[in-house]
Amino acid sequence: PLRLVGSEMCIRDSHYIVHDLGSTNGTHINGVRIREAFLWPGATVAVGNTQVRFNPFNEQIPVVPSEQNRIGGIVGNSLKMRNIFGILEKIAPTSATVVIEGETGTGKEVVAKAVHETSSRAKGPFVVFDCGAVPESLIESELFGHEKGSFTGAMARRMGRFELADGGTLFLDEIGDIGATTQLKLLRVLQEREFERVGGSETVSVDVRVVTATNKDLKVEVEEGRFREDLFYRLHIIPMTLPALRERTSDIPELARHFVEKLATRTRSSVTGVGDEAMGALMAYGWPGNVRELENVIESCLLYTSPSPRDVEES
Repeated sequence: PLRLVGSEMCIRDSHYIVHDLGSTNGTHINGVRIREAFLWPGATVAVGNTQVRFNPFNEQIPVVPSEQNRIGGIVGNSLKMRNIFGILEKIAPTSATVVIEGETGTGKEVVAKAVHETSSRAKGPFVVFDCGAVPESLIESELFGHEKGSFTGAMARRMGRFELADGGTLFLDEIGDIGATTQLKLLRVLQEREFERVGGSETVSVDVRVVTATNKDLKVEVEEGRFREDLFYRLHIIPMTLPALRERTSDIPELARHFVEKLATRTRSSVTGVGDEAMGALMAYGWPGNVRELENVIESCLLYTSPSPRDVEES
């Protein structure tokens, strides 16, 4: 730990943390008095008349490509994907916050689930919340819950996603879509691991690992004033960018076989593989919808080769 007069800085689970050690005038971060809080690059820590600008040295840790060609539901043997697997193998055992970036359809939720399933929290809940699918006026209640009577229609106390994910992992998809008010409240939860339900005064403490995803460039969102800089740094502890399918076309044959096997039972298809001509067509296409589009195409093809309900009855 690094000690100042009246405070201490240390690293816990890959997070930088400052503690107040009972200083007379208190410890402040950017003018806000704290007892214990997470630090982010650029924050100013003040203890008495001493001010420290926090800028950790950004050491580049080389990523060793994994020898595996799949983790959980993620499949790929290209160097780009084996690099992703290498990162997952390093970070999964920790509780560090992860942000997954990439185009729509690249498999961000599948990666988030793999982070959970390969971590020490695997037996805990994996809770998914799509920030872009809920109106801003309802996001606070969805995330933090509410008390009975806190607003029209609140007929009973309801737990939010953070409480439901206690002891496990909370995956916040499309994190770049949340508004300024929710960003501020989310920052507090990430720093303190506690919150109040809407309409309540009781402080709720949770043990949750947060994994987020976005198809936006959050750095640009920060520069243009749509995303809080301090929240950006709290989320960007472990950033991970998923490649588009057009950037790893060598994975298409393996992905196609994986989806045929995965979807055969659901579609009641007898197809067991992909022919050379069909595979050539798959390899030549640009896949703007990425892996999700490939899976949909495979499912559609399997459905066309499946027996109709009438055929099943007649047989």
